[in-house]
Amino acid sequence: MKKNIFAAVLTVATAMGGYHYYNATVTENLSDIAKANIEALASLPEKSACWDTITAKDGVKTLYCGTCEYENGIPSFWSDTDECTK
Repeated sequence: MKKNIFAAVLTVATAMGGYHYYNATVTENLSDIAKANIEALASLPEKSACWDTITAKDGVKTLYCGTCEYENGIPSFWSDTDECTK
């Protein structure tokens, strides 16, 4: 009975170690076009449409004209758009 428990524990420990090693060594290689897309999405263009009034909401970012930065919130119903320039 003790040998069966020891074998089961050893098997689980080996499986966990293998899984950890796999996750530590696997890297995702992105293509050049994927890297370019990420860079394009991350950068803010010279002129961007912004909202002059926003309503606070966590988890949603909106470009606010008052600061020309992304703030937590959503555009208000009556909000107008403008342009932010860097």
